[in-house]
Amino acid sequence: MLDEGRDQKPTERPDVVVRVFMLKLRELMTDIRKRQHFGKTKASKHGQTH
Repeated sequence: MLDEGRDQKPTERPDVVVRVFMLKLRELMTDIRKRQHFGKTKASKHGQTH
């Protein structure tokens, strides 16, 4: 996958950008909910805009 576009910029590979973003988002949400960096979570809501 990455060998194909060694000379491509991130803006030319939105599929990779989205994949990295989603990985970082999941890790952030895990930090907030489970690891309680900001204290105990009282409520949580997650959804996607359409």
